[in-house]
Amino acid sequence: MGKIIWFVCMTYQLKDLINFEELQSLMDLLYSVSRFTTAILDNESNILTSNGWTEFCTRFHRVHPETRKRCQASDVHILEHMDAAHSSYLYQCQNGVLDVATPIVIDGTHLGNIFIGQFFLEPPDIEFFRAQAVRYGFPEDEYLAALQKVPVLSKEEVDHNLAFMRKLTEMLGEMGLTQKRIQEAEQLLLQAHDSLEQKVIERTAELAIAKERAESSNKAKSEFLANMSHELRTPMNAILGFSQLMLRDTSLKQEQREHLQIINRSGTHLLALINEVLEISKIEARRVTLEAVSFDLHELVLDMENMFRVRTNAKGLYLRVEGLDTIPRYVHADESKIRQILINLLGNAVKFTEHGGVIARFTREEQDKDAFVLRISVEDTGVGIAEEEQDHLFRYFEQTTSGKMTKSGTGLGLAISRDYIRLMGGDISVVSHPGLGSTFTCLLPVRMVTGSSVPGLSPHPQVLKLEPGIVSPRVLIVEDNNENRIFLETLLKQTGFDLRTAITGKEAVTMAAEWHPDFIWMDIRMPEMDGLEATRQIRRTPEGKSMIIVALTASVFEEDRKKILDAGFNDFVRKPFLEEEIFDMMAHYLPIRYTITQEITDLPASGTLADLSPAMLLAIPLPLRNDLHDAVIRLDRELIAEIIGKVGDVSPEVGQSISSLADNLDFDQLLTLLEETELIEGQLP
Repeated sequence: MGKIIWFVCMTYQLKDLINFEELQSLMDLLYSVSRFTTAILDNESNILTSNGWTEFCTRFHRVHPETRKRCQASDVHILEHMDAAHSSYLYQCQNGVLDVATPIVIDGTHLGNIFIGQFFLEPPDIEFFRAQAVRYGFPEDEYLAALQKVPVLSKEEVDHNLAFMRKLTEMLGEMGLTQKRIQEAEQLLLQAHDSLEQKVIERTAELAIAKERAESSNKAKSEFLANMSHELRTPMNAILGFSQLMLRDTSLKQEQREHLQIINRSGTHLLALINEVLEISKIEARRVTLEAVSFDLHELVLDMENMFRVRTNAKGLYLRVEGLDTIPRYVHADESKIRQILINLLGNAVKFTEHGGVIARFTREEQDKDAFVLRISVEDTGVGIAEEEQDHLFRYFEQTTSGKMTKSGTGLGLAISRDYIRLMGGDISVVSHPGLGSTFTCLLPVRMVTGSSVPGLSPHPQVLKLEPGIVSPRVLIVEDNNENRIFLETLLKQTGFDLRTAITGKEAVTMAAEWHPDFIWMDIRMPEMDGLEATRQIRRTPEGKSMIIVALTASVFEEDRKKILDAGFNDFVRKPFLEEEIFDMMAHYLPIRYTITQEITDLPASGTLADLSPAMLLAIPLPLRNDLHDAVIRLDRELIAEIIGKVGDVSPEVGQSISSLADNLDFDQLLTLLEETELIEGQLP
């Protein structure tokens, strides 16, 4: 049992758990956006990463013997006050600038500190620094010019960036710690095979405990990552949003514009990686489900080609897509999972290839009417994988020798891809030779469809009224928002439905028992009793068991959808909604048909700049537009979502388009539209 005690009590240094070359690159990107001076030090005061130290310190304070002593005294003072019990420590150095530090705690141990330094919380006292220049013989004009470059930050800016750096560093450290523990468990297992039979039995028992603890650590890590998802995504969204806002500056040089575009692409990719890691907890709990839709497969593949061509061009590699013209364009399958599989396969191919290039081949096999097997092969001329390592490729947190040498990745992409492929009824295989390259091939059952079934490709006719002879169904609208309720009531009354309305869940329960509606539109958030509880109570009554109840909700995450369906709803519609969604949903559940226009309405389907125009935004009240403009400038995602809901109450089409722009982080386009609307409104008589 001595070995097990050694295993648990092992200690690591911070540099053993984190790839600081990778972290330095990420901190460089963060500095290019935020301009924060940062450094990460271990407990022996070794500098592991540093970014953006100001000329004010490096040229003056760190050079002069007297002021350098002051800097060193400040460093020692901060380190003496750092421990795991303090979240941060703010200190003004003797030379007059501020430093703040926060401890890095991994597995309960204080391993290092993060510094944000060389800034002010309020404008500096010029006369104090003028006197300091005289005292130490600094050239006054140059010294004061360097002073002007020291940033003045708000306490909130400092706290947010400090929290982001700490959480990111601790997350990477936890992942490194888990990886080391698994490797140690496997090494002990190999040593046990060379021992006597009894010793093998004993060691196997010990390793079973060690492996159980490692797996427990993995699950704990998954829970940690799930809890940190908000903290991780919020600063990343700020980076993405502000990089788009900076691109609006017409004075930018082309090189600066390209650098900002790289930051935006890298931030988007990092956010996707964070989502990929968070997906583990759902896979482990077997909570991942298929969400099949009809989509344009050719467009998806071309998107992937454009995404990775930037990286292959940068490395001097070729990237070819072959066979796209031999497979159907429109298919029915889980688009998001196929996209993630392609990102993982192409990403690995590009990462491990330094000469030659990558080919993505597409063919179809075993066609049976509309169904066929889509064969995707990703071939590279990279480093290849040894035969003895190929069995470990699809295990979580497992990396090949070449993967460890690159010191990048988490060992998750291929494991998640195989789980997705098998969930869709397919499989994946690999053929690889060291030094020659690898070919990953996956087979996916998909169904061929027509372009008319793909959302956004087929225009939607406008509903006028119920067909003659159709008995008007009884429809109860339960909605506490006055504008939303009036919109639904007016729309459905004009069409010929028999309507009643309720404002609270209690009223809905009473009306359902007395009036026996055929269909209920039920809002989720309401005073007194929400829509979930109201639906539960209606379902408990004999007449309520057969009623069609559809939820109206502003946000449907996977866990929210489950809550809605578990409460007894038949379905849901997401706000802001289009009138066609309302009519389609009712036609799906009720025996009705509509009289429609012969002309095709031009409703926005994708929420792009071409769909949304300043003329459409003029229909939105000025105070609401101003609130939206302010929320976008602050990149307050929650407030933006709340305001979009209010816009949708006034105009569902405009709300849907704005929601699409916000979902895609197209804040630059949204601000342009709002500002153009303000100019047009100012020119109106």
